Amino acid sequence: MSIPVIDLAGALRPGDAHHARSAEVAEQIRAAGEAAGFFYIVNHGLDAALIARQFDAARALFDLPEADKEAISLAHSRAARGHERIGAQTLDANAHPDVKESFYCGIEYPPDHPYVQRGYYSYGANQWPAQLPWIAAQSLAYTEAMCALAQRLMQLLALSLGLP
Repeated sequence: MSIPVIDLAGALRPGDAHHARSAEVAEQIRAAGEAAGFFYIVNHGLDAALIARQFDAARALFDLPEADKEAISLAHSRAARGHERIGAQTLDANAHPDVKESFYCGIEYPPDHPYVQRGYYSYGANQWPAQLPWIAAQSLAYTEAMCALAQRLMQLLALSLGLP
């Protein structure tokens, strides 16, 4: 079985959610979901330079000395934001620790936001490495672009299910 590739070009143009191209892409998404359960997307509209800069940010962050990464450890965050060292996570209690290093960040929520006040998981402030002052703006721009793409995909998924 191969994973379908779905071309988003022209789908869900601003102000035109019922355009014929959107319906065509929604049908492709439905078919991919029923057949493979997965799909790749192309022509998603994300700026290639923004993506490249995010990869640069990841390399710079993971190249920091361990002590600098420990300073922004998940252990210091009520919002589950920050660095996670290799082997710090185990998905299955009976398995070996995961062999991955992670950095969690997301939309910034101020301390007075109701979800932060209630202590909801992953709502709050990010932790950024002081040694890389540019990384916050870059990562937040990337997050914003990815959220917009996610919203577009959710709208296409809704159309694929015959929902408004």
